[in-house]
Amino acid sequence: MNSGIIYDARKIKLLEAFESLTDYCGFSREWGSGLWLEIVSSPELTEELFYYLENNAILGKLSQYGYTLLDLYFYCMDRYNLVHDTGKNTADCSKERLVLLSFEMMKELIINPEKTLEKLGTSPGMDRIM
Repeated sequence: MNSGIIYDARKIKLLEAFESLTDYCGFSREWGSGLWLEIVSSPELTEELFYYLENNAILGKLSQYGYTLLDLYFYCMDRYNLVHDTGKNTADCSKERLVLLSFEMMKELIINPEKTLEKLGTSPGMDRIM
């Protein structure tokens, strides 16, 4: 008898790995759940997350307004370096945390492009040469 229920074990494993990653990075379950719902509502973001969790690398296939997830990762890294007043990214910088922040930023770019594009276009400081 066919019950009409479609079971995708990959998404269950993906959710478990994602929850482990958000826990490891110190994010709340509430924050992770919100991001998870946005990721799985976009097949392209889901593919990016699958790729990251399987390869520990960013695929960078999805592009929104000329920005890939890799571009957003480097933006987050630059912001981290600026906030921590370092010229480079140090050993205590959590790369996994930056990846999750990059996913959040891509979600925001999809949902609220005007605000996110403005944020991306704002210079981080007067001492920075563009």
